[in-house]
Amino acid sequence: MSETGSILLIDDSEAIRELVLAYCSGHLDVRAVSSESEALVALQEQPYDLVLLDIELQGSDGFTVLKSLKKNLALAGLPRPPVLALSAHDGSEFIAELIQAGFSGRIKKPFQKKYLLQVLANHLLRRRDRDS
Repeated sequence: MSETGSILLIDDSEAIRELVLAYCSGHLDVRAVSSESEALVALQEQPYDLVLLDIELQGSDGFTVLKSLKKNLALAGLPRPPVLALSAHDGSEFIAELIQAGFSGRIKKPFQKKYLLQVLANHLLRRRDRDS
């Protein structure tokens, strides 16, 4: 798999950021940030095909961050990429809550390299099909 998309990862865990960067190296272009403010700067600097957002951030949560990102991108007139939640939470009620909040899907933690790359590839392909 060659580089087929740009991804912004928002996760306050350095271990998760390093893991995703290692798994995606040579496959996808990933920028990793640890906070909402860093994410807003990154999204204003360049467009991303996909955003991965941790649900449990220190001092905040993914639902609040997603709402803020949507608002700030709309105010700036910038496109909003699909956002996938990173979470160990499970259950149909939680998944419904994610979808209702505006997440495009979820990557369940912990994850293996093959699973992560497959989910990312599927979402990137869907986006390309929709955009073409």
